[in-house]
Amino acid sequence: MPFDWIEESDCVFYSPESIFTLSRDMIEFLLLSARNNTRRQSRLCTHHSHKSLLHEMIIVHLKGNYIPPHKHVDKTESFHIIKGMLAVLVFSDDGNIMKTVMLNSKGECLYYRLSNNLYHMVVPLSEYVVFHEVTNGPFNKGDIIVPKWAPIDDNEKILEFQNNISNKVLKSM
Repeated sequence: MPFDWIEESDCVFYSPESIFTLSRDMIEFLLLSARNNTRRQSRLCTHHSHKSLLHEMIIVHLKGNYIPPHKHVDKTESFHIIKGMLAVLVFSDDGNIMKTVMLNSKGECLYYRLSNNLYHMVVPLSEYVVFHEVTNGPFNKGDIIVPKWAPIDDNEKILEFQNNISNKVLKSM
């Protein structure tokens, strides 16, 4: 590994630095990691532990990557786009799209923040997207709630859902 990072799990890295700076080489490494990962993503945590009260991450998603709609219990999250285009969809409890936020590193909207417990998902629109996410910790997998209307295990249903969402995003552009 070219950096002093700790690989927590498949393409999830932690930086032990108390003063962290992000370089283009680091982004290239994360992009290469995402391209070599079946999940089509990578993440660098700049906080030191999943128990930290503040979580900051540099995240790379490749186009076509699927993160199901979800919401968090008592969490606030924000994204600052670094490179590429990312749609953030916010859903009602029954699965209707309430809002689509288009983040574009070369466009007008560069930042998004969600303060309520609403279902949301990210859809990479460029070949890859790099963004900075901030949320409150600690991380507890049980705090993530995936709705019943979002597919998670059936690849055919996931692809159908993704195509449907992509068509709606393209219409909103």
